[in-house]
Amino acid sequence: MLEQGYAEKVPTNEPTLEQGKVWYIPHHGVRHPTKGKLRVVFDCGCTYKGISLNSQLLQGPDFTNTLIGVLLRFREEPIAVMADINAMFHQEGILSVVSSLYDPLGFLSPFIIPAKLLLQELCRMNFKWDEPVPRDVSEHGLSGSLNFSMSGFKVERCIKPKNFGTQVKAELHHFSDASQTGYGTVSYLRLESTDNVHVSFITGKARVAPLKQLTIPRLELAAAVLAVRVNTMLLKELQLPLQRSVFWTDSTTVLKYIFNETKRFHTYVANRVSTIRESTDKDQWRYVNTKDNPADEASRGLRAQVWERKMAKRTGLFALAPHQVAETRLGLLFHSI
Repeated sequence: MLEQGYAEKVPTNEPTLEQGKVWYIPHHGVRHPTKGKLRVVFDCGCTYKGISLNSQLLQGPDFTNTLIGVLLRFREEPIAVMADINAMFHQEGILSVVSSLYDPLGFLSPFIIPAKLLLQELCRMNFKWDEPVPRDVSEHGLSGSLNFSMSGFKVERCIKPKNFGTQVKAELHHFSDASQTGYGTVSYLRLESTDNVHVSFITGKARVAPLKQLTIPRLELAAAVLAVRVNTMLLKELQLPLQRSVFWTDSTTVLKYIFNETKRFHTYVANRVSTIRESTDKDQWRYVNTKDNPADEASRGLRAQVWERKMAKRTGLFALAPHQVAETRLGLLFHSI
């Protein structure tokens, strides 16, 4: 630490000690499991008589970039620049099987949902975390969900195709959907040049339905709120001149909620409709047929075998659709806007 300049020895003539009192900050070493480096961690939150070092410091502005923001901006242009900062701290090991798939942009959201549903079911059955899972559940549950190959999965880094021409228009399109088991949203970026239209997958999110059973219309409404929140995040993180976003749902009930001007709703519905209308206008919402809604697979999930079949066909799965979007119904829908 002294050689790196992280700390320096206190001169013998300072500070002037009062009554022999000296403050020591507790610390311990953390060794990186693969690099073998030892990092010293100081516990600046440790208190003595209610006072800690952290409590005496003023909080400055947060200049930390969000990971999803970094990844989104990383895909905006053909050329990207990367740099590493010496002695940055590394992420801790991932402990659970489900979270072992690190997917911040949500390419694998439909695939991960079945495993999350299995964990939710085990919680419903009151299984403890240290209690053995029945063999039939482990073999046909997690193994069926997570046993697959990613060797054929490829994503273009840049969201702009080669020789696309001068961009004249860019807008976000958000699709939301829900089922009895979950709900989700998927977002695309529609780019338009003087003679081309290109659609790229941006991000997807999927959530399991809560243990307390909700009606399908309420879950559809929750999915619409999730789409609005994703839109807010993308508008903040993307460094693109964007038109007004477009929101798609296959729920006529949700559209009736959003377009309603007179009827009063129960608290659950009223709060979520308020969230939607605070961030969007009614004319931004549109209806999409269920069979054309790419968020359907985020709400229902996909098993590993289905995932691999869809990868082979290169159609259907919303995370893969953008690469051949002009040849899909989704592409035809976007071209007809």
